[in-house]
Amino acid sequence: MDDFIKDLSLAYLNNTEIGGKINEAIPIIEKTMEVAYADVADDSSEKQKLMRKGTVLAFSIINKVANGKSIKEFSEKDWKDIISNTVETAVLTDPQSYSVAVFTLYADYIDVSVGVLNSLGINKKKCKSITDISKEVRGLQVKLEKGEISEPDYTEKCLWLLLESTITILSM
Repeated sequence: MDDFIKDLSLAYLNNTEIGGKINEAIPIIEKTMEVAYADVADDSSEKQKLMRKGTVLAFSIINKVANGKSIKEFSEKDWKDIISNTVETAVLTDPQSYSVAVFTLYADYIDVSVGVLNSLGINKKKCKSITDISKEVRGLQVKLEKGEISEPDYTEKCLWLLLESTITILSM
């Protein structure tokens, strides 16, 4: 009898406005719990956690701006996308996938910068050499995924390559 009453109560609740709101909130609550657990279970230092979150947040914003929106024009959906990407990439992702995501964002940033330099009429040969570096970063990702290089080697090579491309861009 107790189960019948519970089922009847749940059925009634689901057919009311408040029940609909509760059903909408359940996936959000589940996701919040997943994120909280992942953050607590992560044995990285708090400083590392903040750096990952800050890096992904900054690049998510830069990506929106690079795609033609100013921050003042960001909609509620844009901010939700940014936060969702930050959570997915910086909190819920394993360290190797995080590294790939961050270095892919850096390579994208380099490509956008080269696009701007090209539009300003900067030396095409130098621009191509910078684009080749971002392609090399993407090639390292493939090697990492195939197990041809380790994650620390991937990280070190990407850091040096992206430093080289940044210095080249700044020297133009």
